[in-house]
Amino acid sequence: MSVETEGFGQEQENEPKSVEGEYQELSGLEAELDQALEEQNTQKAEELLLELEQRTSALEERVALPIERELKLKEQYQSQVELLAEHHLIQELSNGKRGIVGIDGKEYPLPSYQEIRAGLKESRELLEKKAEQGFAKLLLVPFGLAVSELKAAHQAELLRRHENDTLLSSDGTPLVKLDSSGSKQSLADYYVFEENADTNQDPNQAVCYYGVRKFPEKDQSGNYEQFNPQVHGGQTKQEILGEGGAWQVFLVEDTGVLPAENEGETKGGRKQMETNQTPRDYLSLTQEEEPYQGETGLTRESWIILSLSHLKETNRQIDIYDSNDLSQGKICYLFDSFIVSPSGGYVSRADFDRGFRQAYLTGDGPGVAFSSIAARPAVKIAKKLKL
Repeated sequence: MSVETEGFGQEQENEPKSVEGEYQELSGLEAELDQALEEQNTQKAEELLLELEQRTSALEERVALPIERELKLKEQYQSQVELLAEHHLIQELSNGKRGIVGIDGKEYPLPSYQEIRAGLKESRELLEKKAEQGFAKLLLVPFGLAVSELKAAHQAELLRRHENDTLLSSDGTPLVKLDSSGSKQSLADYYVFEENADTNQDPNQAVCYYGVRKFPEKDQSGNYEQFNPQVHGGQTKQEILGEGGAWQVFLVEDTGVLPAENEGETKGGRKQMETNQTPRDYLSLTQEEEPYQGETGLTRESWIILSLSHLKETNRQIDIYDSNDLSQGKICYLFDSFIVSPSGGYVSRADFDRGFRQAYLTGDGPGVAFSSIAARPAVKIAKKLKL
C-alpha cells in the first residue's frame, strides 16, 4: 500500500499546474518584479524578468487560440512593439515599464500580449469571422499620443527612406519621381489639416471626434447641420483617455492598393470597400450590412501606424495619389475621425500625393465621393483593453 501511495503522490507532483494557478503565480512574479524595480535591485529584476518571460511563453503555448496561431499574432505583436520603439513612440515610464505619455500628461503602459489575448477571447467569434474575410494584420496604436507626434515620426521615416532610396511606390519604383532633368527631387513638408484637433477642447476651435454614429446632414439651404455629440455620437480624445483608451489594437486588411469601383475582392461573403462611395456610405455599411458588422474606420493615428508598418515590411508607402496613374493607389477616407470646426465638419482622409511629393492628412464633407478615394476598415480587438 505504501508503494502505491508513494507512486500516486509522485504523479500528482509531476502534473502541470492549472492555467489559473499558473496565472496567479505569474501575477506574483510581476509584483515581485515591480518591487525589485522600485528598489533598484537590478540583478533580482533581471532574474525575475527572465523567469517571467520563460514561464509566460510556456503558458501562452498552452492557452493560444487557433486565430493566434493562424495569424501569428504574437509575432505580429512583437513586430509592432519593435516598430514603436524604432520610431521613439514608446518610452520608459516612471515605473520602469514601456509606454506612452498621453496628451493629458498621464502615463499609459504598453499593453502586454496577455492583455491582448484577453481581448481576443472577449471578441473571439467576431474576430475569427473577420480573419476569414481578410482581416489578418495586427495594429498596435498609441492613440493617446498627439497626431503631431505621430506625424513627425512618419515624416522622419519618409525622409530617411528617400535619402537611402528605399522609399517606393506600389509598383516598386521610387515614390518621388525624378524631375525633367533626371535629378532627384526633395520631399515637401507633411501637411495636416487642423493638426491640433485631437488636443483642442475649445468649441471655438476645430475638435476631432472619434466613433461618430451619424454624420451631420445638409439642411434645405445646403448647409450641414450643427454637430451635436449627443445626437451624432462620438467622443474627443480627452474623453476616450478618461476611460482608459490610450491604446487601441486592431485587425486590418493586409491590402496594398485599395480597390477601385467594382474591383473589390470577396472573402468570407464580404466584398472589400471600393471607391466612389461617401464616408456616409462606408459608415452605413458597418451599421446596416451584416458582412461589415463590427468594423470601424481608421483614424489619423491608426493610419500613420499602418503606414509605418507597411514601409517597414515592403519599403512601400500606402495610399498613394498619382493623378496620372490611379493604379498606384487611392486616397483613404478615415471615417472614424470627424473634425468639427466653426466652418463645418470634415471626415479625415489620408494619402501621399506623388505630384506634390507630400503626405497629407486632410478632410472632406461626409457626402463627398470620388473615383480616387476608398476606405480602410478596421476591427477593434475588444472595445476596451483591460490594462
